[in-house]
Amino acid sequence: MPRFGGETALVFLGGDRRTLAAARWLVDQGVHVAVCGFDPELVEPGINLYRQPAAAAAAAQMLVLPIPGPDDQGVIRLPNGEQLCIDRHLLRRLPPGAVLVTGRAGTLLAREAQQVGVVVHELLARDDFAYYNALPTAEGAIWEAMKRADITLAHSQAHVVGFGRCGKALAGQLRGLYALTTVVVKDATSRAEAAAAGFSVCTLDHWETVLPEADFIFNTAPALVLDRQRLLLTKPSVVIIDIASAPGGVDFAAARALGRTAVLCPGLPARIAPKTAGLALARVLYDLLGPNHT
Repeated sequence: MPRFGGETALVFLGGDRRTLAAARWLVDQGVHVAVCGFDPELVEPGINLYRQPAAAAAAAQMLVLPIPGPDDQGVIRLPNGEQLCIDRHLLRRLPPGAVLVTGRAGTLLAREAQQVGVVVHELLARDDFAYYNALPTAEGAIWEAMKRADITLAHSQAHVVGFGRCGKALAGQLRGLYALTTVVVKDATSRAEAAAAGFSVCTLDHWETVLPEADFIFNTAPALVLDRQRLLLTKPSVVIIDIASAPGGVDFAAARALGRTAVLCPGLPARIAPKTAGLALARVLYDLLGPNHT
């Protein structure tokens, strides 16, 4: 990892409100930070602003793309509305030894970066980033559910599908709100872990036996777990919040046809708590920068 000195160590090429929060925190730690693609009025003192992506890339020892990353064609959308392709021509402008940080690289960007010798870090593959974002994701999912329900979470039957990082955070927060929480899992290890944490547990292959009781369903599993057959077993009034990666784990067409409330909710941390999400992003980037970053 190179030393991060000079005018700019880290450049955010596009992003959202969490990006600006992350930039502010990093500047306060003494990191040289710049952004590109933002309205100048939104950029606080101490943060440099580049107007041209090529110039931003040329100055960056670490170039940070928006989360989740470029689309399948390698294109990102900047906050000012412009679209930008992250291709080998832009990557070649990076200084020697510079690195690229994104949510997911995707096939095209990964290939382009490999061809020009740029190291790529994928935030969405990092455990630390996932743990930092689990709590705001859980709070956001609960907020989305409460907006759509005509009952309280307290004393309701809430099912959480999956017991990974977000599933654990969700189950814990639901229990704190006095929801009668059931964790739905597939494997024996997750079943034992959820039971040891004091939750009611149901395996996925026996879910049908308790599914009609659910007032709320929170899915964290990146697989189709709520197909039409299972949706037929749910209450007409059920509220389903899916926070799994797109396309989620719900047959949304079947849910609409059956009149069920089912919503896919990507990017909750940035939408619900941009300052908290920005701090999570900043902490991971700070660790990636290493000790010689100011």
